Parts: sequence; C-alpha cells; structure tokens
Amino acid sequence: MTKCVVCEVEMEMKDFEGVETDVCPQCGGVWLDGGELETLTGLDPEAGRDLGCPECGIMMNRKLILGVEIDYCESCGAVWLDPGELEKIARHPPPKGNMALFKYVRNELGPKYQRLMANQQ
Repeated sequence: MTKCVVCEVEMEMKDFEGVETDVCPQCGGVWLDGGELETLTGLDPEAGRDLGCPECGIMMNRKLILGVEIDYCESCGAVWLDPGELEKIARHPPPKGNMALFKYVRNELGPKYQRLMANQQ
C-alpha cells in the first residue's frame, strides 16, 4: 500500500470507473499510477509546457504556492506567473513580505481579474 506524500498515512485503494486509485483518508489527496490520469481524464501530463528561464537558460520547475502552480527557476530564483496567478496568490495575506505590494495587487489588479474571469464564463 502507498503512503500519502503529504500526510505519510496509509492510502486507501478506491476503484473509480475501473481504475484503482489511492486516496488519503486524512487530506483527501489522490495518487494515480503512471497512465491513470490519462485513462480517467484524457489528459496527458507530459503535454504540459516546459519553460526555459530567460535570465539563465535553465529549465524552470513548477511549484505550488497557495494553490497556484507557478514556474520557478531553481538556479536564479526568477518566477513566471501566467495571467491571473498573481491575483490568485494576492487573495491571501503574505505571511511575511511586502504588505504594500499585496494591497496593490488585491485592490488594483483584483477587480480587473474578476472582470476577466466573468467575461470568460
């Protein structure tokens, strides 16, 4: 049996439309073996984009920050944010950092992002 990569508790096996998935009883996370995401959703995880850092040329990694997947360069620390990602991150007060920037993003860019999302629906 697989242990949860976050909680480290034993996962529970669940059958979902013929695919055996592992679900964490504590946090609700789901572990999918190779090929299972594509079987369930038709999405190929290898089809995602890979970005090269324009500063140093190293391939950027994806990191999850406050529920937002950002592109991050391990070499120089540069970050790429897709449209709307800064606004999503700014919904949460920073534990440390520039409160003025947080307020600017929330007050100035937040309404613009909300209008953009409303127009896409």
